[in-house]
Amino acid sequence: LHQRCSSTMDRTGPSTIFELLFSGGQDPGHPALECPGYLPCTYRDLREQTTVVTRWLGAQGLSRNSRVALVAPAGPFTAAALLGIMSGCTAIPLNPQGRIVEYQTALTSLRPDLLLVPEGCGSAASAAAELEDIPVARLVPSPRMAGIFTLEPTAGDEAPDPLFSTPADTAIVFLTSGTTAAPKIVPFTQERLCRDVCRMEVYHFSRTGRHLHTMPFYHLAGIKGTLLAPLLAGGTVICPGDFIAPDFIRLLRTLHPTEYSAVPAMHQAILREIRKVPEDELRPNSLRRIRSGSSMLPGTVREELERLLGAPLIEGYASTEAGTITVNIPPRPGSVGLPV
Repeated sequence: LHQRCSSTMDRTGPSTIFELLFSGGQDPGHPALECPGYLPCTYRDLREQTTVVTRWLGAQGLSRNSRVALVAPAGPFTAAALLGIMSGCTAIPLNPQGRIVEYQTALTSLRPDLLLVPEGCGSAASAAAELEDIPVARLVPSPRMAGIFTLEPTAGDEAPDPLFSTPADTAIVFLTSGTTAAPKIVPFTQERLCRDVCRMEVYHFSRTGRHLHTMPFYHLAGIKGTLLAPLLAGGTVICPGDFIAPDFIRLLRTLHPTEYSAVPAMHQAILREIRKVPEDELRPNSLRRIRSGSSMLPGTVREELERLLGAPLIEGYASTEAGTITVNIPPRPGSVGLPV
């Protein structure tokens, strides 16, 4: 593990989100984002959408390190929007379930230059932005293809050429969860975020991987190891929208994910659902591994998930400020693993 991590750290990898998407050697025709009910978004489509977003941001007078807050429900459109914003500006993903007063507090402290919300959503965030005199723009999802959307107001025919971020620019800003103190503001430069993504290669992501995305995009766990790392490897990220545990069996049977990552509470909810299904109907399945983080997973839950789903469960330890700290490979009961 230490040798793999060292070689990953020493290897030349992407230093910006643009490089991660455009220079990672991914197959242009391979599905990058999928969602039930939509046509898949290939890497070619995703690159085109990223360029459209970056050019549109320039038409709004924004450039590198301009801050764009995004308040949107989980799904492929949110994933693609964040990738587009991070490629040319600084993304600030916020919880779509917030209240006006919570958005006011966040907008006051984070000082975005623009708020982006999907059409028909984000009324509380839009109201807070109006109170804080922050412009609001709309994202209009495609009814056919996952991750593809238009933006309003339109850029017009005079939109500038896209200006992509440099390694020292800030890619994304998070608010910590505030479990031990008041929430803190944590910025990630393009280079730092990409370096952390490369560390995730200890999990051996691959082009054949199909990652079921269950984590919120306004947490680091929903961006780095569950979106960027699979995309860097050229795999597919399945974004089913607002994931709930009762959906798990259906998604496993129809979309054939090779892995999913979740927090202990979600693992326990998934376990309750799969207990309702006869064991012989759960296997064989497409899962190659399961990942867990955020807090300690009870050993009994890990053991039962591994037995019923037939896939190893790997725990890791991380924080918003530090990113990935340890990974439990090879697995040792009761341990958060070896430091990366």
